[in-house]
Amino acid sequence: MKTILVAEDHPMILKSVEQSLSKAGYQVCSAPNGIKAIELFQTNKLDAIITDLMMPEASGIDLITHVRAIGSDIPILVLSTVSNETVIVEAFRVGADDYLRKPFIPKDLLQRLEHIISTNEISI
Repeated sequence: MKTILVAEDHPMILKSVEQSLSKAGYQVCSAPNGIKAIELFQTNKLDAIITDLMMPEASGIDLITHVRAIGSDIPILVLSTVSNETVIVEAFRVGADDYLRKPFIPKDLLQRLEHIISTNEISI
């Protein structure tokens, strides 16, 4: 069973993502902010990360930057309401693998997640 870290500060969205992933057979670690997400990343064996960009304490950009700075190539999917092109480009520049805009369709989330995981497995 693959384990996915979900970093999301909005409780309803977090619950929706958790339910979608659980129904699809994933184990989920949840973080309500970037600091907790970094802690969970450091203490768990994860197969992918789904992160919001705008979170308290540390942003999704901070999380992605931390993950890539230590040399991890774990797949990262950004799930955000941010529509500012500069911020989205920055997320990709620091190491995001894909971006999905909220509100999202659970099927789209799962397809994109499965794609970045399988692409990562092929490149290893």
